[in-house]
Amino acid sequence: MADGGPVRRRGKPTAGDVAAAAGVSRTAVSFAFNSPDQLSRATRARILAVAEELGYRPSPLARRLAGVADGLAEAGLTLADVELAEVPISRADGHRTARDWMARAVRPTAILALSDILAFGALEGLRDLGVDVPGEVSVVGFDDLPEAARTRPGLTTVRQDMETKGRTAAEALLAAVHGEAQPQRRTLPTGLVVRGSTAAPPATRGRP
Repeated sequence: MADGGPVRRRGKPTAGDVAAAAGVSRTAVSFAFNSPDQLSRATRARILAVAEELGYRPSPLARRLAGVADGLAEAGLTLADVELAEVPISRADGHRTARDWMARAVRPTAILALSDILAFGALEGLRDLGVDVPGEVSVVGFDDLPEAARTRPGLTTVRQDMETKGRTAAEALLAAVHGEAQPQRRTLPTGLVVRGSTAAPPATRGRP
């Protein structure tokens, strides 16, 4: 790019790098890739151009967090209003994180895990502490693995078609190998599966 444009940095560029170079917020960068209708065409085009110049590609985690942000926005909240923890996807890390959060002065009333594996660990950690799920804390996962229907209580989760997901990933990989053009984003269908691990927050129960 011409003088005054974004400067390529060492290491993998982040959404923050793109935001700084484009003169926008990190939220705007997220919108550019995940909710383009939230931006003007000119602003989105500028963000995408900067992202291309820097070699930035949003991660799957960033895309999921964008979805979480959209859901929070509908409730009048932002990501700044909730506690976030980025951990490896394992039962042990779900277990540890749930215990850490419950040791704080202000306890959460809900835990949203970006995988069922983390949610299974969180359920186990809460059970070890004697925390009632969903009486005190609701837990939600993502994937709807077979075990989600067998946990006690059953895990509320977001179901996705794993077969279609795998096939789509394989097609994208083959297209990249052969140098073929591929869509920047493809949205796969999902559905909420409500089971026994969720309930209204304790403070709101009984309200009309």
